[in-house]
Amino acid sequence: EGEIQDRGAKGEVVFQAWDPARCVRLMRRSFRVPPSRLPQAARHVADQVVGVMTGSRGSSETEIAFISTRTGQSEVFVMNADGNRARAATKSSARKSFPSWLPRAEAILYTGFSATDGPSLYLTSRGKMRPGPFLSKVLAGRPKYRGVVSPGGDAVALRSHVLRQFEAV
Repeated sequence: EGEIQDRGAKGEVVFQAWDPARCVRLMRRSFRVPPSRLPQAARHVADQVVGVMTGSRGSSETEIAFISTRTGQSEVFVMNADGNRARAATKSSARKSFPSWLPRAEAILYTGFSATDGPSLYLTSRGKMRPGPFLSKVLAGRPKYRGVVSPGGDAVALRSHVLRQFEAV
């Protein structure tokens, strides 16, 4: 149960979650938010309630990274978990695939396919990280098809291949 109260430049969101079987209040929270951020506030409240009811935080505030050709070329796009606010996260002529969020959603790791260099890993950024080629000195000159970052953000699994030539005996 909850309510939003107009407090001028910021509204106050007050909500609580109950266990109806035991008639016990599980949580009560409040916070202030500008009116323009009310959709995000609603997703935050939903995640908090799911967390207290199930023990695992909800995913309403999650964003989804995906590949789309809606601009005429393959790009990494991001959208809210409810499908709203789809927007491009990249813009280049290279074909892209395998977008993967880094922990804490500070960047997206993806594979870019260049006509001259073949597949390689790239990063988008939301601020602190430097966008562009990623792990370019690892297996230099070799194709990098996919990278996945560990949950802690301290390791990357990389899919590549090494061409070997065998001599006839």
